[in-house]
Amino acid sequence: MPGGPITMVLSGDLYVQRPDPESIFEHTAAYLREADLFFGNLEAAVTDVGKPSEAKGSGALFKSEERMFGAYLHAGLDAVGLANNHSMNYGMDGMQRTMDLLDGAGIAHTGAGADLDAAHRHATVERGGNRVAFLSYSSVFVPGFAATGARGGIATVRVSTAYEPQDRLVEVPGSPPIIHTTPDPAQTARMADDIARAKGDADVVAVSWHWGLSPATGGDGRLV
Repeated sequence: MPGGPITMVLSGDLYVQRPDPESIFEHTAAYLREADLFFGNLEAAVTDVGKPSEAKGSGALFKSEERMFGAYLHAGLDAVGLANNHSMNYGMDGMQRTMDLLDGAGIAHTGAGADLDAAHRHATVERGGNRVAFLSYSSVFVPGFAATGARGGIATVRVSTAYEPQDRLVEVPGSPPIIHTTPDPAQTARMADDIARAKGDADVVAVSWHWGLSPATGGDGRLV
């Protein structure tokens, strides 16, 4: 890197909701604080405001109470991605409150905003003479969570799914299908443009793309 090497910790889902918030990082906080930069996917709104999203229906509508926010400060969190299938559980009011808390703590964030452009805006953190840009997208979401030109929400990449029968289906009834997943070309191109723009503003660009199969839909939780 231009300014010399730095240490980054890139985390998966971050979610805190327990009697003693800081205890969740009991065994890792010292290590996380030693890193030059700690980034993670904030897997739910941190808010005491907002109403459960009607777009989510009867799906999981969890969130973190605002008193949990101190756990992230304790762990030295520097930046988060907000594009995932739970960050809008309490609507744009809950998401805006989360972003206000992050701004107040000096924690950079990307992947959500008051409109489409804001949700696609990269977050930049400077460490050791290096500029690191972050972008965040989700392919796991209900339609009402996606940001548009006139509505706040998250940055998304829609993915279509097709099922192709196995060649030996007649011979072996019940064979699982071949699954094809195809990212939306226009949204993929928008993501590529976002990355190019971020590269013009930073020495390193890190992209968080939320996409996987959960046990709730028959998967084992591994990313695909």
